[in-house]
Amino acid sequence: MCFGQWAYLGLAACLLFFSKLREYEPLIWTLSSGIIFTTLGCEWLYAIHEEYGYLALRNICFQVLSLILLLTYVKDESDLLLYAWTTVAGSAGANLINFLRLRKYCTWSFTWRFSW
Repeated sequence: MCFGQWAYLGLAACLLFFSKLREYEPLIWTLSSGIIFTTLGCEWLYAIHEEYGYLALRNICFQVLSLILLLTYVKDESDLLLYAWTTVAGSAGANLINFLRLRKYCTWSFTWRFSW
């Protein structure tokens, strides 16, 4: 298991055993979903190849989109979960674009041949 999987198992255990956290469970899961998208984004690869213009443009576009969604749909403190989803969507969308663009540097294929 990788570190992220252990982190999610620990988070699930905390939510299971600490009753005070159950009230915030949807919010905690929403905000922690950003961990997966950050991992998938592989931003370090684009930094290695010095694609700072791409990273900046991508971040600006998704942050503006997130801001528009925020100003459009979040009205008061009862919209806390919606606020969390819009902030996660800003970073998750940018990281998904990174993941889809990885084909520029990597090829993905499954192999069933094992070298023992």
